[in-house]
Amino acid sequence: SIGGLLATSLGLGGMAGMWLIIRDTMSLSGFGSGASIVSFYIRVGGGIFSKGADIGADFVGELEEHRNEEDERLFQLQQTMAKLEEQRAKQRKGLESAEAEA
Repeated sequence: SIGGLLATSLGLGGMAGMWLIIRDTMSLSGFGSGASIVSFYIRVGGGIFSKGADIGADFVGELEEHRNEEDERLFQLQQTMAKLEEQRAKQRKGLESAEAEA
């Protein structure tokens, strides 16, 4: 909306400035044609940028979903690793006590 207001205000200011300097209606019609072309390019450019922003937002949303799933799997893996470490420590204690008795 800021771009649209800026383009409109600059166009009106430019036309007022041309009228004050030249005072010729033919020049104003040429200025209006140029402003029409610029407004078309601004509208097309804005559509491209909004489409890019939409694609970027979808991509970030998918990454966030994948990240949450990955965090859950990582937590489960850490729990499994901790259990294995506990079992390994118990086995070492059993082996050390068996060697000490022998």
